[in-house]
Amino acid sequence: MTTNQRDHPSIIQADGEYLAAIATGGFYPGVLLFRSPDLARWEQLPHPLEQLEIPESGVLRGPALSYVDGVYHLLYSTVLSAGGHGFADSLIFHLRAPSPHGPWSPPELLHAKGFQPSLYHEAGRSYLLWAEWDHRPGRDSFGGTWAQEFDRGARRLTGRAHPVRGGDRGARLHRRAGWYYLVAEGIALARSPHLTGPFHPDPHGALVAGGGAGCLIEGRAGEWWLTAWPADGCALGPETVVRAVEWAGDGWPRVGGQRPRINPTAPDPAHLADDFDATELAFCWQSVRRPPDPGWLSLGERPGWLRLRADESPASRHRVSLLARHQHQDCEFTAVLDAQPTHFQQLAGLIHYTDHTRWHWLHLTHHEHLGRCLAVLTSDNGQLGAPADPLPWPSGPVWLRALIQHGELRFTASADGGSWTGIGPPLPVARGFLGVCATDLTGARLVCDVDRMSLRPLSTPR
Repeated sequence: MTTNQRDHPSIIQADGEYLAAIATGGFYPGVLLFRSPDLARWEQLPHPLEQLEIPESGVLRGPALSYVDGVYHLLYSTVLSAGGHGFADSLIFHLRAPSPHGPWSPPELLHAKGFQPSLYHEAGRSYLLWAEWDHRPGRDSFGGTWAQEFDRGARRLTGRAHPVRGGDRGARLHRRAGWYYLVAEGIALARSPHLTGPFHPDPHGALVAGGGAGCLIEGRAGEWWLTAWPADGCALGPETVVRAVEWAGDGWPRVGGQRPRINPTAPDPAHLADDFDATELAFCWQSVRRPPDPGWLSLGERPGWLRLRADESPASRHRVSLLARHQHQDCEFTAVLDAQPTHFQQLAGLIHYTDHTRWHWLHLTHHEHLGRCLAVLTSDNGQLGAPADPLPWPSGPVWLRALIQHGELRFTASADGGSWTGIGPPLPVARGFLGVCATDLTGARLVCDVDRMSLRPLSTPR
């Protein structure tokens, strides 16, 4: 379905179409929304968290969609302290909207007890489920799945919380043929005739080996689907696959070999090239922690160009002027940009970015003897390296390119988009984002203008 380095998507079928929510970790916008007519072609929707600024060291995890009585509900958790030090400070928020296009309500904090929230709706009532986190030394950190009634009108929890099943790292609840089914991380299933249990595990074991935190989806015609990670994984990050579910005579689900049928008229979700001629930024672009705003990004100051005003370096966890999109497994990414640095602490160029400690950056900068030049900086778990000598470069726009194949990245550059020069050696890459980053530590706020960014997949997800 998709290749990315985010959480598993939460997918539901509602009002005749499929909707998916995917967390973006430390990247703005926090949660991405998509819709599909057939579980195979996906179109991105407006962001539900438009003005969210992700706290330092915080990450968004585990979004969960649901739909009841004409209203869409979205849950997510912001994890502030998951560093292996006992506490997690995992804040669970709720939003709602009359349409997947919005408008979405402001996030409402429900509690900070754990992870992997989900909502289950039945007979006019709703229940919040979550994986309880136990910070006490000597205890199992994952305190099992808990449930508590949720008042949708008041957007608050009511009554007392009930332990549903111990040991699970979060679970989603489904009902079929008189049974309640819990789908937990690892695609482990358990069922009970009662909503609060006791739940008994599937005697056949997990549906998919190493399947991660998947979900069951009931289709338009009553068919069922399962999302999971494939057992053989993906070198550049989790790859989510969708498989048909068949219900055995004993009432337990089994994974079949059928895949969703592709509707040839469905929209293609990929904005593979952007000339920045529009007045609003395309949904495919993401930024680090802070939302795009006129203080550092503009589409109007130089019409037909994206203007970035440089801030802190990509090693910072605060104000980084970086705009990127997720890479395909093997791909070619090209950026056309213009910047005139006059100091070595001014840098602007194409970046492959995983997080603030892991990135590769082909950039324009200034050298005291060479003038404007191209250089490469890399960060390997925070250790800075310069694998290539600076290369003098003439004034004017520059074409920068990253070619990713078989886990290696190669940088090239061109002054005209036709004749290309290799810059530096092959570099190892894992999952990450490709885009443009601009840094200025002098206080002058270097301007970096971007005429075009394009991504050409060289392979497709399985």
